[in-house]
Amino acid sequence: MQTTNSYPSRCVCTSLVLRSPELLVNCSKVPMSEIPQDFPFRTVRLDLSNTNLTHIPARAFTYLRQLKTLSLSQNKIRRFHSDTFVGLENLAYLDLSGFGGDFTYDALPENLFENLINLRYLNFGQTDQAVRIDDNYLDRTLSHLHRLEHLVLPSVVTNDAIFGKGYLNLTSLKVLELGKRPWLPLLRRNVFENLLYSPIERLSMVDNSIGDIERGALSYFPKLRAVDLSCQKFISTETLEKTLCEFQNASRIETIIANSMFEIHHGAVKEGDGERDVHISSEFLRCLENSKLRTLELVHDRISSLDIQFLKYLPYLEYLDISHNNLLTVKRDKKIIHSGDAFIQTSLSLMASMRYFRVDYNIKSTINSPPCRPSYALWNDRPPMILPDTRSPPSQAPNESQADLEYKMDFPVLKLTIPPNMEYISAKSWPSDGFHGGCAKGSVYVYPNRLRYLDWSENQGLHSPWVCTNIYGLNKLEYFDISNNGYESFPLDFFANFRALRYLYLGRNKLGASIRENRLRFSNLTHLGIIDLSANDIDEIPNGVFQGLVSLKHLILRDNAIVNMSTDLNALLALEYLDISNNKLKYLPKPLMESLDIVKRPFQLNITNNPFDCDSCDAIDFIIWTQQTNVTFLMDFDKYPCIGRGNASHSFDLSSLVHRCSKADGTVKQAHISAATLAGTIILVCVTIPAMVMAYVYRWNIKYRLYVFRRKLRKRNDNGPCGHVYISYDAENFDWVRTVLVERLENHHGLDTIIDQRDFIGGAALTEAIVEAVDNSRKTILVVSTAYIQNSWCELELQMSLARGYHTVIPVMLGTVPIADMSRTLRKYITVRGYIKWTEQERGQQLFWKLLIDAIMDKENNIDLHDANQEPLL
Repeated sequence: MQTTNSYPSRCVCTSLVLRSPELLVNCSKVPMSEIPQDFPFRTVRLDLSNTNLTHIPARAFTYLRQLKTLSLSQNKIRRFHSDTFVGLENLAYLDLSGFGGDFTYDALPENLFENLINLRYLNFGQTDQAVRIDDNYLDRTLSHLHRLEHLVLPSVVTNDAIFGKGYLNLTSLKVLELGKRPWLPLLRRNVFENLLYSPIERLSMVDNSIGDIERGALSYFPKLRAVDLSCQKFISTETLEKTLCEFQNASRIETIIANSMFEIHHGAVKEGDGERDVHISSEFLRCLENSKLRTLELVHDRISSLDIQFLKYLPYLEYLDISHNNLLTVKRDKKIIHSGDAFIQTSLSLMASMRYFRVDYNIKSTINSPPCRPSYALWNDRPPMILPDTRSPPSQAPNESQADLEYKMDFPVLKLTIPPNMEYISAKSWPSDGFHGGCAKGSVYVYPNRLRYLDWSENQGLHSPWVCTNIYGLNKLEYFDISNNGYESFPLDFFANFRALRYLYLGRNKLGASIRENRLRFSNLTHLGIIDLSANDIDEIPNGVFQGLVSLKHLILRDNAIVNMSTDLNALLALEYLDISNNKLKYLPKPLMESLDIVKRPFQLNITNNPFDCDSCDAIDFIIWTQQTNVTFLMDFDKYPCIGRGNASHSFDLSSLVHRCSKADGTVKQAHISAATLAGTIILVCVTIPAMVMAYVYRWNIKYRLYVFRRKLRKRNDNGPCGHVYISYDAENFDWVRTVLVERLENHHGLDTIIDQRDFIGGAALTEAIVEAVDNSRKTILVVSTAYIQNSWCELELQMSLARGYHTVIPVMLGTVPIADMSRTLRKYITVRGYIKWTEQERGQQLFWKLLIDAIMDKENNIDLHDANQEPLL
């Protein structure tokens, strides 16, 4: 990154891609009175948003011939010169949102966009409601944009205006967004007739405040795939159904979003106000039975009764969202059902093709109006979720056989069926029968399914706090949120049945006692990446609670009452972030600090708002540790000046605290604090260690030095082969070493390599030859395989290489090698330093060779753990 002073000094100029000549210039929020004329000629992206510009002269950007993206949003420009954009033939993206002038030809001349022959995206955003809008919607100005694909206009036209004939030229337009207006009583039939030949696929009319729509007004979009009509002012269910039936002849329609469609006075529906409640009959949307509708959102539509038989007219439906309504009663077969559980069960029975189902917040006291903006589903045809979309979700855990499950299950067994394609169910704050007064025994079995995402949170007070039944069959579940439910206990191995789980949210429950008494286990969750146990009244974390979570990256324990955290985190091999903020910790215990010191990757520790005492002798080890460790702390350093290396506060005198505490208890606790205190570090323990123990610990180093010393005493003229790299391998892998590794290093990178079968001198002692090769090489590459770890000579080469220098060893993993079968030395080295893994994929091999050459040439201090096949977990 570089900053240039030719234009405002706060503007930042960067390469769009590493080593690319194309530049991105960001001047956003940099005040300027006029546009500079010395931007780099190679600029392809220019951001001038929020710069207080009031005018742009003619030909202001003519010299920027390569410019592709230009943002002038949120400025005070009220009109443009007809030649403003002359010379920008390559411009593809233009953002004028927040334009402050009238939407007329005086402000936006007819020839303004004449030169923008490659423009794909044009955004006018929201316009002040007081501005004037041309009756034909500036059709002559926009008629030049033959390649325009995405157009954002400030608001829908007035009662007597239509989209003019110039829009007939927009033959590439695929997306049309119309912004907010205060009130439009009637949308007339001919408003969109000149858009008939535009291939519009996605239409957004959010917050147009339309009271009614003439029949045929929305029939001019034959290629429409998705439409969002949210936030209107309809007064009846009939108006809603008539409007949605406008799309019965749109053969490609797949997504309809109709949220907050009804006018609600004073912001909410009153309890018992039946006149304004919406009732969905079994014939609702029968007009769309010949369509292939896949997505339907009816959020915040005041629906209080719904006959779920209407789903039979939508056989292709994959996503249904009926959240923020009042579905306490459901009509089916002329019967009234008052149970939320019954609604879920009966709804699922009609969802043969359904993949996503949301029914959040359907109790009147929880209904809040969502914001009026285009729905996520308008662009993605599904609800927002952190899991990747996939038509065939991979199973990360094998299905257990029916016999194995029956052996594990307690009787009686409640068997449930989920639609075969269902991946996502969200039922926040959903009324449930629960277990009122008592704890039912037995098991729940879910027939084979594809469910990956389940959110049953925000149900505090709607069911029993005790869960006594195990759930079986959810083998593909990856996301599970049961936070804010008031749960106090689960069966011991409740979560062990969800073996594919990656995200687990248990916050705002009452699981403190279960965790303190080790009545809750997560041991089988080897794929789990995030676990949230915040606000659970936890006061102690015993050792072993998180044993086996080898993929865990984020551990969240904030907002509890933890005073003792005796657990170590050595088993959490992938941990990157620990949040223990807002607890009652006065210091961190030694096992926890030691386990965090082992972590070699970047690690963040959030310890905000804990009662650390900088004057306490009990915390002195913790204070010293914070000033030595490489852990990144997240906290208020001004509040605790004693914590953290490089703390800006200089008010804390650690040496005084050490002296005071040593005088009080007769023991001086010394540590490596800074360069000024290193002279007083203790070495007494090392002095008392017996010589025999020292000899055993350093036996390999001693052997290595003896062999090197003996070779020097002989003063041999032939010092053996010299090279950049010595390769340690088992004979079983010789073909790969010779044809792949050696060939690449020598012929492609010009490196000298040493391998025993080619370079060792005949008749020489093998041990001496190994030591000589290691000593004469820059690095030693270990070709680790299942055969390698069983070869005693390979172990000798490993020990000799480590004795020469810890940073001279580069492990290369050839295939999958069980870490438990490795020698203790190799296992420890790989755990701390990592390895580079060979892959048969071409893209992965490019990364493999780059990492290997960088390690040989010492371009990085650490090898770090790399796997060319590996994808990020989160």
